[in-house]
Amino acid sequence: MEVLPSQDGDIGISYCESVNEFYDIALSPEGELSITLQIDKNWSDIIVTQPDIEYRKIAISLPDGLESISVSTTNEDIVFGKVQAAGSIALCSNGGSVAVDGP
Repeated sequence: MEVLPSQDGDIGISYCESVNEFYDIALSPEGELSITLQIDKNWSDIIVTQPDIEYRKIAISLPDGLESISVSTTNEDIVFGKVQAAGSIALCSNGGSVAVDGP
C-alpha cells in the first residue's frame, strides 16, 4: 500500500480488481474511508500463484491537513509519502514493513 500526497487536493485511489478479488470501498458518516479486500473464490481457485505485486498494490493519494490518518494492512508493506495530518498518523502492517518518506 502506498500513501502519497494529492496533487489536486482530492482523495484518490488506484488499484486493480478481478472477478474473484475486488475491493469494498466505503465512507462512513463520520468521514472514515475504508478499503476492504473481498474474495469470492472456491478452494480450487486458491491453488494458483499469487499475482504480481503491480496487481496487488493500492495507491492512495491524500490531501494535506486531514484530521487524522490511520493505515493498516496484513501481509503487505506500507510506503507512506510526504502527507501531513492536522492530528495523528498511525501506520500498522501485520506481516509487512512500514517505510516513511515525510516530515
